[in-house]
Amino acid sequence: MSTPAPRHPQSSRNRPAPASRATLLTSDAARSTAYAHLADIAARLPDLDPRPLADKGLSPRDAAFAHAIVHAGLQRWITLAHIVSGYLARPFPDLEPALRGALIGGAAQILFLDKVPVHAAINETVEWAKSAIRPGAGSMVNAVLRKVAALLPPAQTPRRAWTDRRDELLLADGSARALSAEILPEETLDRLAVNTSHPLPLAHAWTSRFGIDIARRLLLHSLYNPPTVLYTAAAVNPLPASLSLHQSPHHRVFTGPRAELQAILAERPDVWVQDAASSIAVAAAADVRPALILDLCAGQGTKTRQLAHTFAGARIIATDTDADRLSTLRKVFSGSNSVEVVKPAEVAARCPAGADLILLDVPCSNTGVLARRTEAKYRWAPRATERLVKLQRSIIETSYRLLATGGRILYSTCSLEAEENEQQADWAARQLGLRIATSRLTLPDAIPGEAGDRYRDGSFHALLTRDA
Repeated sequence: MSTPAPRHPQSSRNRPAPASRATLLTSDAARSTAYAHLADIAARLPDLDPRPLADKGLSPRDAAFAHAIVHAGLQRWITLAHIVSGYLARPFPDLEPALRGALIGGAAQILFLDKVPVHAAINETVEWAKSAIRPGAGSMVNAVLRKVAALLPPAQTPRRAWTDRRDELLLADGSARALSAEILPEETLDRLAVNTSHPLPLAHAWTSRFGIDIARRLLLHSLYNPPTVLYTAAAVNPLPASLSLHQSPHHRVFTGPRAELQAILAERPDVWVQDAASSIAVAAAADVRPALILDLCAGQGTKTRQLAHTFAGARIIATDTDADRLSTLRKVFSGSNSVEVVKPAEVAARCPAGADLILLDVPCSNTGVLARRTEAKYRWAPRATERLVKLQRSIIETSYRLLATGGRILYSTCSLEAEENEQQADWAARQLGLRIATSRLTLPDAIPGEAGDRYRDGSFHALLTRDA
């Protein structure tokens, strides 16, 4: 996607210290788990669906370390691939998946995990490559990672603020990791795409659609560490002090320990995790007075809960084509008086007269939630968008047959792409005779260095009416 990183001679500065034989023979379960997962990612890119890290059997500390390596490697995959490519004899994509996984995991520790000793990251990665790939792979990994380590100046204190220079890597808090050489691309958009780990065609697509200033914020946004945002409009009791104000009404930011969050969610059915951009679609239909609502792509039930709160007294039928999500829905709404969870094939029999409101939170490219779903960056491609558009239209057509005269379809995505959003609403109006009552594209907000109370994902919704 860009010019390979220039090669740099090995520097004696910050050269990793050799490890003892005892250290080399020590099993490192956390790194082994992380590298195996990154190798699996390398084998599946770009058609990457999220898979859980196989951390069963690891101690909590090792599991956390393995997750940190995988997160840093996946979040900055293009950045790291660009850097290590400057020290390879052949193109990075041509390497076998396990070798790519080892290089990404090792380089991620060196450049983005401050508390990991450089020598440990190199030596353990080399040993894993020897045992998991082949003995000769260790020599190549050792040579490349030592050159990556040489990019760190003797003083590794992050620069106070990122300034988009070729010798610095943007960090999630808005500061920058200084490098000893200018290894990022010269052209501004290329450099930004590499630094934020986005495919260059996506950066160009956003620039064409929104202009360079907005595109720049969208690219930077994906590196933000997203806070846990809760929807609180349904709260009937005072909220805990650990929920601080958010700039969006009816939302709070959780600032306490994870155990407290789990306790709140278990004890407070009147609050739940939901981003401010996610809640906009249902809120846009608040003036509708439906007796029967269908939620046909209910997922984990987040918007279903909002529907139940917003339309008190309405009957809601929720379903999902994924068996695991359907099982989760049954658990979430077990005992509910307003929400009935059924299999997709059973929906039509439940509404012979048609539904008054149908929520379609359809599968999409997820380009509005890249800070939360990093892997979606690498799935984006024109062909992938074409497949999604066909699927979305099929869902719209199917739902139209379940819609009562005068009823409404609330179409929703967490995408920023016009093909999945505005163009789909226009297609539904032309093809099915629906009227676009309202629509809105909400752009993500907050970039590294900005306050968490303004954080927001991106989303789109269109309220489509079937007039008499």
